[in-house]
Amino acid sequence: MISWIQRTFQQHFRAVFGVLLAVIIISFIITIGASPGIGNGDRRVTEQDFYGQNVASTAVVDRIERDGRESIQLQEPSALYYLTTQQVRAYALSRVAALALANQWHLPEIASDSQEMVAFIRRTPAFFGQDRQFDAQRYAEIRDQYRAAGPSGEEYLAMILAEDYRIQKVEALLGGPGFIPANDIRNDFLDQETTWTVSTATVDYASFKGPSSATDEQLRKYFSAHAAQYTIPTRVSVGYVDFPASKYLASIHPTDAEVREYYDRNPSRFPAPAPKTAPGSKTPPKADPNADFAAVRSQVQLAAAMDQARSKAAQEASDFAYALYQSKATRGPALDQFLASHHVVEKSLPAFSENDVPAELGGSPEAAEAAFQLNAEHFYSESATATPTGAVVLLWKGTEAPRQPLLTEVRSKVEADYLNAQRHDEFVAAGARLRTAIQADLKKGMNFGAAAIAAGNDEKLKVTVKNIPAFQAVNGIPDLSPALRPAFDTLSQGQISELQFDGTNGVLVYADSKKLPDPAKAAGQFAMMRARESMTFSAATANEYLGEMVDLKIKGTPLATE
Repeated sequence: MISWIQRTFQQHFRAVFGVLLAVIIISFIITIGASPGIGNGDRRVTEQDFYGQNVASTAVVDRIERDGRESIQLQEPSALYYLTTQQVRAYALSRVAALALANQWHLPEIASDSQEMVAFIRRTPAFFGQDRQFDAQRYAEIRDQYRAAGPSGEEYLAMILAEDYRIQKVEALLGGPGFIPANDIRNDFLDQETTWTVSTATVDYASFKGPSSATDEQLRKYFSAHAAQYTIPTRVSVGYVDFPASKYLASIHPTDAEVREYYDRNPSRFPAPAPKTAPGSKTPPKADPNADFAAVRSQVQLAAAMDQARSKAAQEASDFAYALYQSKATRGPALDQFLASHHVVEKSLPAFSENDVPAELGGSPEAAEAAFQLNAEHFYSESATATPTGAVVLLWKGTEAPRQPLLTEVRSKVEADYLNAQRHDEFVAAGARLRTAIQADLKKGMNFGAAAIAAGNDEKLKVTVKNIPAFQAVNGIPDLSPALRPAFDTLSQGQISELQFDGTNGVLVYADSKKLPDPAKAAGQFAMMRARESMTFSAATANEYLGEMVDLKIKGTPLATE
């Protein structure tokens, strides 16, 4: 299991070192995102201690996050493309906690010219070349970039590297040796370093014809075997009082300032027409924000008015719900009298489940949640429920318990499911016959492409053949769905996989060639991978501890924001 997790992690993110693993696995990320202080720092707080850092200061928070970003850029250069702001902040805070431990344990600072730092720099991913080994030229280029940023740029790079070195020392002490069996490392190494050349035969599923009808007996058997998937879930029956935004739209006239403010807050919603290039000119005119706004002003005005109308509808609905609460009306004549006094009517809806909200409620998950909270004692929603056209107040009528339907009630769905399942099974069987036929033709000396096309014609299947150039899985699989990776993981040269699905079609993968790495030449890479994976496994343990440290401090600790 550990080996599988590590292989999957590496295939998606290349060489991910232990210092970055915190970004992905530490549990406190969710807590940080949910903490009430994040993004809403109390400006009156002058000091909030976070392991020696005053996170009530915007400047301190900015510096912590900047240091975190720089560290990520060095330890996993591509990570900033897929990490969220929240994850980067979580990682930055974990660095502060780890450095606090380093100070508490009196781990020494490291000199920038020491042998330990030289060794650390040589295994820092930002300085790797295409062969995933230290590249002195790449290192020099990055140092030049930091120098160009200012007089202290290179000192800043040295500081981040020195901190990351101490952090990895902390992780090593917290996580232990990170022992991983040598055989697991060998398998991972072979997965990454083996060079493949494969061909694929893609069998078109859309054109495959399955059975078109089913007997009653077949449907009864299928329904009996899959009864659970046809259980009718809990359903609620509600009425609603509608407060449409259109009712208020005619009386709403946004001011020019409101219209412009609305446009400035939502520019992507109102793309202006592309500027026209003057005849004979190759240079398009420069964008003019005022002209862009003028071109779409009528659209913006209508959208701003509609938003205000929705707000007005929501306010009216909330006022109605509060008045209903104050009236203490119950279902029956009292409610009817209350509705009449407010000149509104209750509209009906068919019973629905949580995942099948009626169109009148806009399919809103919020409406479903509100409806399923109602019951006989609490029969109306106490606040407005927004819909795409305005707002509503829901009135409970009843709740239906889940039940097992009769076949006659769901026959059409059962038949469709049965025919789809049969079609799939027959397609898989046809793929197995196709594979057998191709294997037989390969033994006769026919090449894979010709054999696949011939076998496809015999089976009346639409087959497309593709030859994939040589590749190593660690660098990504060109022109192949990631879902097909397991198809050739265990293949030997000259073998064909079982039929696989890439999400749309069936695919047979043929291993034209499989070149294993030379163990003698790759000894250094193997040793580096073993060290890296041990570090990663160790970091998983270490970061659980660091996560608890951050979680403990961050609760109730507002961070300053811009």
